[in-house]
Amino acid sequence: MILKGIKVDGIGHEVHLTGYVKDYLPVIFADEHNSQKAQLKFLLSIKAKELDLKAIMAALVPETKENKSKKSTVDQKDIDLSFATFLNGDFKADIQSFSYGKIEGKNFEGRVSFRGIEVSLTGDADGMGGSFGIEGAGYLLDKPTLKTFLVLEDVDVKEFFKQTSNFGQDFLTYKSLKGDLNSRVMLETFWTKKGIFDANQLKVLAEMKINDGELRNFKMMDNFASFIKIEDLRHIKFKTLENWMEIKKGKIYIPTMEIQSNAANLLVSGQHSFEQAISYNIKVNAGKIIANKFKRKNPSAAFQKGKRKGWLNLFYTIKGTTEKFDYRMDRRGVKKAFAREDNRRRRIKRVLNKEFGGASSIAASSYSKDEFGEIDFIQPNPKPFPTDPDDKIKKPDYIPEEDDYIQFEEELEF
Repeated sequence: MILKGIKVDGIGHEVHLTGYVKDYLPVIFADEHNSQKAQLKFLLSIKAKELDLKAIMAALVPETKENKSKKSTVDQKDIDLSFATFLNGDFKADIQSFSYGKIEGKNFEGRVSFRGIEVSLTGDADGMGGSFGIEGAGYLLDKPTLKTFLVLEDVDVKEFFKQTSNFGQDFLTYKSLKGDLNSRVMLETFWTKKGIFDANQLKVLAEMKINDGELRNFKMMDNFASFIKIEDLRHIKFKTLENWMEIKKGKIYIPTMEIQSNAANLLVSGQHSFEQAISYNIKVNAGKIIANKFKRKNPSAAFQKGKRKGWLNLFYTIKGTTEKFDYRMDRRGVKKAFAREDNRRRRIKRVLNKEFGGASSIAASSYSKDEFGEIDFIQPNPKPFPTDPDDKIKKPDYIPEEDDYIQFEEELEF
């Protein structure tokens, strides 16, 4: 069956399908177990001025009236993804503008491929003041999974946090951030049998670099500034901030990062649970702060070059919850935590470099432009970011008793 400019309503504005669908009769008459292995073969090109991705997801995995009426997810029915076994085809997309809830973008070009229960996607788009590429693969099983690779280039970090609803937390929000974000992110996402996103199973490894950034009106730093009587920490400006991040088992791990700013030179590491328990470690180079006193009120204050073994270094731990936390001086504990988190940072970097290496481009444009060409199942293999040639694995000063994945509960001590 040939489709030419078929208009689709309910998922956007001026959405049209062109392409072909074949072998649909065997699928229609297939039994529930698809014993004859019937497959719906298709290659469809979708063009739209506006596309609502959330409406598409709702159409693919509809929520039943019975599930909507039940307050507890325990009694809800499992979603039925058996239709996936019939699919064997590709959607090519050329979208001028798209949205998924608060997330907005434009100029998307990409492809979604189905091979039975296997699904893969790749594409590029503009959004959040910059651009991003995506590539991933997953399985439409009774518990769906998706492994995704993202590359963000020159994205407005304030807009990034705003459109993603601050990643579901209110500790550090878009109101406190400013700068241009470049990032590599690898995500492994999981859903339950009822089609509900399982946050506790989420796994993320990320590299982040923010240029010309600012951090202001951040509650933890405001309180810390009052505690150590350094008011400049209420508004931190920095040229470049580079760090790595890990999320697993409902907890966010922030390895040791260096912040060279107008206010002070800092080393920071920490952990943050989805239940809003926090444990942060901070080293402040007080010598630099004293030096800055002599240049007070200079609007063009230079960014100070950090020295890890400078004089008058102060070491603090911040522990508690996002609503109530305490500060304590703890030189030995902070240095021990930094050594451990340096080890975590190196491991994250090794994994990301391995996973992102080997491809010349993540862009959908790297694929053939013929409209109905045959496409093999796409394996994630995005474009690597430049790495430091002198980056080598170093033995940390402190070796944890267990492996790199130290349990959060063991590290939080209140």
